[in-house]
Amino acid sequence: MREGETMAEFDERFSAVVIELTIIGKEYNNRELELKVMRALPREWDVKTMAMRESKDLNKLELHDLFANMKAYEFELETRSEAGPSTSQPTKALAATTSEQCSPSKSAEQLSNDAMSLFDKKFGNS
Repeated sequence: MREGETMAEFDERFSAVVIELTIIGKEYNNRELELKVMRALPREWDVKTMAMRESKDLNKLELHDLFANMKAYEFELETRSEAGPSTSQPTKALAATTSEQCSPSKSAEQLSNDAMSLFDKKFGNS
């Protein structure tokens, strides 16, 4: 897939190549074509393609269904990017909470002593 190319454009271009290959006698089964499509996608699509490989039987999936699924995913990504980042504030709040709880000044020995004290409190009297 070319940079800036939509999934619909990629679908058209890929289909044209497959037709040309069929004309010269080179044919691929659905699974081979689907894997070629998934490998041609940019890295941003890795999560989606991995999920599809795990959840769907590529032997039963038709090529047009794969492209329909990818177009729906592309639309969802575009919609989310237009809406803006919705998780930025909770992430910042979590980061602030986390930094307050972490104490980088504690040494490994102090942490070990704390763990032993906790262990002793829990299991020492049983």
